[in-house]
Amino acid sequence: MKRILLKILSLGLVGVVVMNMAGCKNKKPQQDSPAKGSLTIGSDKIQLSGTFIQSWLCSTWSDERWDLELSNLGDLGMDIIVLGDSAVKSTSGKWTTFRERALVPIPYGLKDGYLGSDTIDNALRNCQKHGFKVYIGMSLDENWWDKFVYDSEWLYSAMNTCNDIAKELYTNYHEKYKDTFVGWYWNPEIWNAEVFKKTSAVRGKSIKTLSTAMNICLDYLNKLDPDMPFMFSPFANTEIGSADDNYQFWHDLIEQTHFRKSDILAPMDSVGAGGTKIQYLDRWLKAYSQAVAETGKLKFWCNCEDFDYTTAQEACSADMGRFSRQMEIASKYCEKIITFAYSHYYSPYNTINGYDATYRDFLKNGKLETVPPSAPKNFKGIFEGNIAVLSWDASTDNIGICGYNLYRNGTLYETIRAERSDNAPDVPPIGTETTDWDAINMIQQSGEVEYAVTAVDCAGNESEKTILILK
Repeated sequence: MKRILLKILSLGLVGVVVMNMAGCKNKKPQQDSPAKGSLTIGSDKIQLSGTFIQSWLCSTWSDERWDLELSNLGDLGMDIIVLGDSAVKSTSGKWTTFRERALVPIPYGLKDGYLGSDTIDNALRNCQKHGFKVYIGMSLDENWWDKFVYDSEWLYSAMNTCNDIAKELYTNYHEKYKDTFVGWYWNPEIWNAEVFKKTSAVRGKSIKTLSTAMNICLDYLNKLDPDMPFMFSPFANTEIGSADDNYQFWHDLIEQTHFRKSDILAPMDSVGAGGTKIQYLDRWLKAYSQAVAETGKLKFWCNCEDFDYTTAQEACSADMGRFSRQMEIASKYCEKIITFAYSHYYSPYNTINGYDATYRDFLKNGKLETVPPSAPKNFKGIFEGNIAVLSWDASTDNIGICGYNLYRNGTLYETIRAERSDNAPDVPPIGTETTDWDAINMIQQSGEVEYAVTAVDCAGNESEKTILILK
């Protein structure tokens, strides 16, 4: 849903404006307040402290699978799990819940109802055994994406429902797992909408509506247990505003909202979803950092996205070349780095081993390995009717292949990447075949078409090209 929204928001809108970080020179800051232009202090290590796990993924996990996942994450130095959701309400009003007892109505059905196991209890029990700290997502009403701050009556009602679910979660699980169930994850994802820009006529009203909604949750949760922090993870599309707009919006929202110093702003870096190009990431994280430092009311973490999309717009794992750059930038400003989501995109139990092995190698050596894979061999093409079918032999690598790049007449044509099992018995093999429906037309026009295929490893190293010409 988020990626669709990012695409819609980006159409025909303005590009990124470089943020002015100069600050105010003439006004002396108040005593005990951070100076204008202050920034948060980053991490001393470029590594992950934790990961999101979506409840739908782990809803069928046995204790043995939990042991494998958590042992692996712990071995990588992680000790934080954000359990993405406990209840989701569709736009049609149907609920999916991941716990046995629920205040919300539970219609029958696989996607609309209780899925048959208490995912929350299973997660907490296993995380307790492995020493992980868990932040539990309360609820998401998917009408959020359309109603947002435009319908305050709906929004405030949804926040009260969120509180009801939080109370139930706290009652059912906190005493049992009080050293493990340490905080809340607020599921709605704020973005840098047009209504929050400095040029918007409804900016003040929109920020006030959002702040009031968040305060409904914050005030309730603080009374429920003042020692449990509130984490939230907004995203940004750099094509619909500037970094300075982002700074000013977050500065003003934080000022109006009842955050405590233990609460956590962990923005998605939005690189995986495509909202932020990596060359703009530093200035946008710096904008968040300045807003947090100047208001002095929150902890600042970063949610680095470890996924990408193929040319066919299918979700895939990001290579470590890109992901390590995201973490390096985030570590300049953020106390901790978490990810969406290691167990989905890097776990050796959900995808190929190469991603986990490459991340391990990066942690061990402090840098990426640079050995490219072997070039694909036996590259050939045949026609089946008017369709060109291209195939090649699998390449090899010192750690692991993640896929192949196909070029046509010198231009990237297709990316093929490793897939995930997502609880299927096996991870699908990486494809070594593709088709081109336009080959005949191109040959008729120019006499031939040139293809090249390269192998790519999990660090992002690319092999030499293997060439094929069809006439």
